[in-house]
Amino acid sequence: MVTYVTVPVGPKIVVINHCDSVSDEELIKAVAAFARQVNEHFALPPPFGYGIGARFRIGAAPLPDEWALVLHKGSPDVAGAAAYHDLTETGCPVMHIFPDADKADGQAWTVSATHEILETLVDPNVCTVVQAPDGRFRPKEVCDSVEALSYLIDGVAVTNWVRPLYFEPAGARTDDLANLDYMGKVTHAFEVLPGGYEQVWDPVSGGWIEHFNAGATPRTYRVARKRVGLSRRARRSRRVQ
Repeated sequence: MVTYVTVPVGPKIVVINHCDSVSDEELIKAVAAFARQVNEHFALPPPFGYGIGARFRIGAAPLPDEWALVLHKGSPDVAGAAAYHDLTETGCPVMHIFPDADKADGQAWTVSATHEILETLVDPNVCTVVQAPDGRFRPKEVCDSVEALSYLIDGVAVTNWVRPLYFEPAGARTDDLANLDYMGKVTHAFEVLPGGYEQVWDPVSGGWIEHFNAGATPRTYRVARKRVGLSRRARRSRRVQ
């Protein structure tokens, strides 16, 4: 008889709504879709997913052991950011979403929310990078390169995301089980699809650069920053198309 050890489902995330344009009914439906995406798709073991789940609730404030997803009213408080994640003073991740800005941009705020949720699950401290075959380093951002694509869960739009093999130099395999992204659009490792972008640290230039795929107009890029120390965005001094 084989006995498997039960592992924790993952972090607890409280969703806090300060945005008047998102109704309670809309929020409840959205959070249910977030939970389904994380626990039914993203939490599958590699190479299909990242093996990380989460528990969600809607509330007014986080408990000491909870991460927070906060829906803010109005425009982003960080210039150039459609959404971003940070760390609280106690070291817990907090994700900031601005539904009004998304709606003004013609986008579903739920795509921004799931973008931040999935990337925070993989790299909660905003410090993980991988080295590509070209010798340069890329942060382990699982949505940036495919962020223009989304799919529906119970009528709620959620972000596309890349699977673990995306960060492996072996690149794509031919069988469907090893698609490099959930929607099956990526054809090789480290590919940036139209409307997506990547952050690159080049040892030669000694700085962060952002590359946008010229095949589509990218959205205002998202920001990953930490309260203490320099953020990735602060270290990125130039952009290239």
